Amino acid sequence: MRPPERSSIDAVLSHTAELHLTDAQVERLRALDDEREQALADLGIHRPRAGKPGAEPLPPVGSALQRPNGMGRGGMGGRGGFGGVGPGGRGPGGMVGGNPRADQLDPEEQARRDQRRQRIDDADTQAFLRALDALRPEQQEPARRLASTYREALYDFRVAMKKRGLEEGR
Repeated sequence: MRPPERSSIDAVLSHTAELHLTDAQVERLRALDDEREQALADLGIHRPRAGKPGAEPLPPVGSALQRPNGMGRGGMGGRGGFGGVGPGGRGPGGMVGGNPRADQLDPEEQARRDQRRQRIDDADTQAFLRALDALRPEQQEPARRLASTYREALYDFRVAMKKRGLEEGR
């Protein structure tokens, strides 16, 4: 599963021609999206944007690099294998291995991750509401639909990652 766009504004910008956005509107939306990213950075949430220096694409979902124990299917890192994770972050036989799955996090860590996700979502909502002001009335409803579709895809992506035991930063 591929992660969705980086923000509601990014989802709108990916439909520039369809929405008949002017150059000035595109510039304003990009500025608002950059402000959103800066607000997240100010909160200690650093998420390099794809295509910008420092950005690294995520490996394909299900690849060995994204598995909690770093091992591919059929390797020694599967459940019950040498790199598997048991209760308390320990593998079978008391060995330490792998990262804890999202559903095995202690309550404090889960609360921290939930709060981080909420901050990301709040920043996205605030930026998008400001972006609507840059759009003509006939562009606003299609933009709302695009943003809504993005948020649904983001939710589905998060659920899929949690089921796979992975934690994403979106």
